[in-house]
Amino acid sequence: AILSRNNEIISENIKLFSALVLRHKKRLSWQPPQAGILALVEVKDIESMMVWSKTLAKKTGILTLPSELFGLQGNYFRLGLGQINFAQTLAKFERYLLSYST
Repeated sequence: AILSRNNEIISENIKLFSALVLRHKKRLSWQPPQAGILALVEVKDIESMMVWSKTLAKKTGILTLPSELFGLQGNYFRLGLGQINFAQTLAKFERYLLSYST
């Protein structure tokens, strides 16, 4: 029962994030996970993921982990898809995305 519920949450969150990426395809790209709850998200047209992530945290309280922390190059952050309150966090994230200027 626990696994089934967790899989439902993850599946719904993947759908929600996929829809967000479609709305902002000039700004974001990703490959949804085939298994598990983690994915890398690319933020296009920014100079530094570290700066972008710090500003996001400061303005919204949303913590992202830049790919640089994992030894990966590029403007990516790690996204976890297992949160129950994902939709609320995603709404804050989208408002930030709309307001951020490069």
